Amino acid sequence: MEEREGPGTPESGKPDGGKGNARSHQARHVLRDAPPRPLVGQEGQDFLLQTLSKPLKVALPAIRARTSLPASHAPTLALLEHLGVPRAEVYATLLRTAREKLLARINAADVGGGSSALLGPDRLLDLLAASFQYLGIPELRPVAVAILERLRPVPTQYLKQLAADEQMVESLPVGVRRQVWELDNALLRRRVQPLLKQFARERSSASAAAVMPFADADGMMGWRAWQEGDEPPPPMLEPRDRAAERASSPALRQLVEVVGASRRIYDSIMALCRTSYAESGRSGECALRFQLLMALRDAGASE
Repeated sequence: MEEREGPGTPESGKPDGGKGNARSHQARHVLRDAPPRPLVGQEGQDFLLQTLSKPLKVALPAIRARTSLPASHAPTLALLEHLGVPRAEVYATLLRTAREKLLARINAADVGGGSSALLGPDRLLDLLAASFQYLGIPELRPVAVAILERLRPVPTQYLKQLAADEQMVESLPVGVRRQVWELDNALLRRRVQPLLKQFARERSSASAAAVMPFADADGMMGWRAWQEGDEPPPPMLEPRDRAAERASSPALRQLVEVVGASRRIYDSIMALCRTSYAESGRSGECALRFQLLMALRDAGASE
């Protein structure tokens, strides 16, 4: 027969007078009262596979018990069902409404932690820990993305996980991507190198399009591409608008977006230009170093 211990009765072999037993009882009580984990993503798939392996008369009640709203909502659900509203539409509307309210609170969060009425940085980190695993689920993804965008800086452990999925990184807001690129230089290099090659092609095309008048041996005027060693164009020709040329370069525009206000990313791109020039001797890398700096100035960068 099982022996029942009364209050204050020492647990067998323990000198703490029953305190250890009280703590274990409290822990079991907390675990029993804790809400079940949400059946989202892989966890939901595993639950369904495991439950549906049982007879349907056992599986279906178990699925309904874990996926239904609380019993207090039963009258409302019954009314909506009577009105012809599908249950799936009800759940989708609830999810959308809850998501919009949570996003509004996240976007209004006090990241400096000065207001007790708003979500502070610690609460945002708690929400990120709970939502980060759902980045791959379209309906839940906006919550984690909004938190990542609000946090400055994003904790390193999350940036490392993001860096492991290059496709995921490219779908994030540019402010979050910059933090990933600052952490992972190899990822930054793969993002920037195609833009360096694109800029070289743009520069080559622009040089080929630059033409100036010339006179042949018979004094007839014509046009040909400008070449090294030619005299400067006559004063009658309009001066080139360098700022407009930079603004018209897709490669430069993308590089400016990559850099933003990050000195670390800018230095990394300059180092990549130096390495590429040392290996190839192409002048395009030298031109890019100057043009990128000027394009950042055009965009309002102060440093």
